[in-house]
Amino acid sequence: MSDYTKLSKSPKSALLYYYITNGLEFILSVAVYVIFYFIWLRFEWPQYLIYILFVLCTLTVLKLIIKPLWQYHCRFYQVDQLSVQYRTSFLIYKEETSRIERLQYLSIKSNPISKVLNLYKVGFMTAGHTIYLPMMSHDDIKIIEARTMSNLRGVESDV
Repeated sequence: MSDYTKLSKSPKSALLYYYITNGLEFILSVAVYVIFYFIWLRFEWPQYLIYILFVLCTLTVLKLIIKPLWQYHCRFYQVDQLSVQYRTSFLIYKEETSRIERLQYLSIKSNPISKVLNLYKVGFMTAGHTIYLPMMSHDDIKIIEARTMSNLRGVESDV
């Protein structure tokens, strides 16, 4: 567990971002469920379909509560001079590590909600795979960008 002290987590505003985006998904799901309910009433479908709809609504509410907490509390990252590391640790432990020298493309993405909260998502693309880090603040992005680009200045080889 001492290894987790070196890893960074998203800023507190990321939790608000996760709740907003999952809340929008929830509203979309509820709209689909309401449409299904009115179709069920109109065409007088069997009664068991409404129970299935109730179970789906319950699962959607649980997802609204649990998923943002999981996205915030269980995702860690570390970017040092030599490597990029990403970990998730809820029920299944997953770790992705890549060397900075293998980096071919650095992607920094945002959307209107994340720009308001000053959050960005970074993707490290190599020849084999892409590592997307959790949401980060603008200051962290600039530090990571400067650190990786300064390390790649003299690299001439490609994978």
